[in-house]
Amino acid sequence: MELTMMSQPHYPLTHLKMRKRMGHNIRSLQTIKRLAICRLIVRTKNHNHKTKNHNHKMMNHRHKMMNHRHKMMNHSHKMLNHNHKLKLMNHNPQMKNHNHKMMNHPHNLKNHNLKTKNHNLQMKNHNHKMMNQHHKLKNHNHKLKNHNIRSLQTIKRLAICRLIVRTKNHNHKTKNHNHKM
Repeated sequence: MELTMMSQPHYPLTHLKMRKRMGHNIRSLQTIKRLAICRLIVRTKNHNHKTKNHNHKMMNHRHKMMNHRHKMMNHSHKMLNHNHKLKLMNHNPQMKNHNHKMMNHPHNLKNHNLKTKNHNLQMKNHNHKMMNQHHKLKNHNHKLKNHNIRSLQTIKRLAICRLIVRTKNHNHKTKNHNHKM
């Protein structure tokens, strides 16, 4: 009878089995708690390390900022000293004169540059005039050359005419002489 009951799948748990199951559950719960505590410890440790690293970084940054502030303070002191020196120098009459000269210097340079500019323009105009004159002379020379060539041709033509006339006269004289003979 018991065998058949044991073999049934939905047989209700006895008190003893219930106790065993509960014990297992309690142990499981303790294990879970223990594991959870371990995990929590590990996470806390990691978090603490991260926090430590962050704090170190922040400390380093703060030190850097302090150093930077000191540098800036030193720089501002230097600038104050420099400005003070400049003030003293400006009260010096020689320096005052020098500063006025330096102030006038750009104006003088401006005037000088304008003068130079005007001079360059004048030279440009002069060069253009010279160039035009050169072209005029070139044209005049060409005209003279052409005139000379024409004159030479006229002279040659006249010379030939004169030669012909002289030859004719000579021939007449020769003819007359021959008749006489």
